[in-house]
Amino acid sequence: MHPIILALLLAAEPPAAAPVPGASVCAALPETGPVARPGPPEIVAPKPTADRKLSCPDDFRLDVTGRMPMCLRAGIRVVDGSPRNACYAALPFGPIAAIAPRHKPTHSCPTSRLTTIVRIDGANAGVADAAVSVVPPDGITVTSLTASGADVDRNENPVLQGCFAFACRLVKLEIGPRAAARVELRLTLPGRDPISQAVRLADDCPH
Repeated sequence: MHPIILALLLAAEPPAAAPVPGASVCAALPETGPVARPGPPEIVAPKPTADRKLSCPDDFRLDVTGRMPMCLRAGIRVVDGSPRNACYAALPFGPIAAIAPRHKPTHSCPTSRLTTIVRIDGANAGVADAAVSVVPPDGITVTSLTASGADVDRNENPVLQGCFAFACRLVKLEIGPRAAARVELRLTLPGRDPISQAVRLADDCPH
């Protein structure tokens, strides 16, 4: 780890909040504190070796394109910011894999709601600090399924479905007749543009 980045992590204030169960690594970082930004390159002089070559310190590269050979590495500026937001900005997130069509009841169907379990596959799709929603929301209730105890139905148990937060999210959709024929399942991390995947809902009236 770059020594300046290590110093930033050690010096960050105020102290981090208690982590939220199932949250990403970013959630525990403080909201305010020093962060790193790209800065001018660091330059040191190369040293000659016994075999008449030039050597650079670790993590530096030798540059011989100028008038004098030099050792370079990317520079860092330390500025006030938000370690948590910087982490969110760099966190792998999505994209969401395609989702198979589901069904919604017709307006005349005696069954007022259809329930289905949907697997949302994507990088960090299941972390607790990523909010899940349906757009448009009319006629649909969405619930994240996170419980994995022995009394949890197998189809709703993310562990038994091999659905882990770093790559997957399991949700239950309760769909009524007012739902649109095409909706989007949307995930949103703080400070990031949402990611989404379309789901088509075909009319159905099970008997």
